[in-house]
Amino acid sequence: MENKLDQFYSSAWTSGIARANRFEVFITPPSAKGFSEVNNTNLLRHMTIVCEAINIPSQTIATTESRINGLPVIPLPYSFSYTNQLELSFKLSEDYRERNFFLAWQDLVYKPGLGFSYYNEYVGSIVMRPMNTANIAKQEFVFRNCFPVTVQDLQYGWGSNNENLKQGVTMSFFSQEVRTLGLMAGNIDSSLTNTNPFNSGIQQA
Repeated sequence: MENKLDQFYSSAWTSGIARANRFEVFITPPSAKGFSEVNNTNLLRHMTIVCEAINIPSQTIATTESRINGLPVIPLPYSFSYTNQLELSFKLSEDYRERNFFLAWQDLVYKPGLGFSYYNEYVGSIVMRPMNTANIAKQEFVFRNCFPVTVQDLQYGWGSNNENLKQGVTMSFFSQEVRTLGLMAGNIDSSLTNTNPFNSGIQQA
């Protein structure tokens, strides 16, 4: 009779183990007039390559204690919620193109002297695809109506010898979806992007 460890390895050989360091992130910025980066496919490819971290937000079912017909107290659900923010981290180039990309995106949201733009003028989408060791994505996380709420600070210091700067960004999104697929990386659903799909390197440690 197989023990728990044997069963684990048997299952792992069948389905594989998810790797935290193999993924791709595809960013589709808004197509608003004046946002020159939107048509720069090379920059969007670059953003995919230098994105070194992203979180998948949590989901929560809130419960309240209830007693039914004298039975012991049980938790009953009364609401469902999810964290509608993404935390991303990018390696920063010497020309600060990654930071400037998101600052320019924020300029679409708020224009000094003019106020805030219409919602559909500054939202984009983000697709995150975890990859297996064969560079195949079996599912994707789709985040719609995204925009950067925070372009995080940069930390400098004389004691930071040979440390690369990283740009953190907090993105807000309106809805999320998990989709199962059996495609090779880079085949992005045309309904989510207004740029040509591209295939870039896998993020690895």
